[in-house]
Order: sequence, then C-alpha cells, then structure tokens
Amino acid sequence: MGRHQGIGRRRHGGLLAGGSGPPALQIGGDPHDARNLRVEPADPGHKPGSGVNNLKDPVETKPHTAVCSGNVTLKAAQRAIATDWTPALSQLGLA
Repeated sequence: MGRHQGIGRRRHGGLLAGGSGPPALQIGGDPHDARNLRVEPADPGHKPGSGVNNLKDPVETKPHTAVCSGNVTLKAAQRAIATDWTPALSQLGLA
C-alpha cells in the first residue's frame, strides 16, 4: 500500500492529504476525497525537529505496514482508521 502502489501523502495548496473520516491515504484512502484534504496541525507542545509531528502519524503507519506484510486486511485497517483512529492499533492487535 501507500508508496508501494503510488499512494502517499501529498500536499495540495497547503493541505495535507490524510486525516480521519475516510481511510487514511497510507491505507488506500481516496486522494481526491475532500475529507482527506485538511490541515493536520502539530500536537500541542510539539517542537520542530523533535520527532513525529502529531500522534496520528504512527497510527497510520503501523496499519500500512501490517497490510503490506499481510498481517492485517486492508478492509480491517481502513475501518479502524475511519471509525476512530485513537483505538485503531489496539483494535487491530498492533498496539
């Protein structure tokens, strides 16, 4: 998925493709769906250069990796992220 199939994070006029609602682009979300185009601000207290910009990034990356390795189905990963990304890793057994 993701880079493996030419789908990845892209900037569109200052908006970052990714987000909650529809599945994240890393796991096959539609890059043309307006719900995937929104600003993902840094988490409060994040300092530039100090690592992950926001806590959602690794929650999108782990399912992506699990789908690519065959450990999680694409449908399950998409459903977990689209419903509520905060418990997605534990729901998928990836926490």
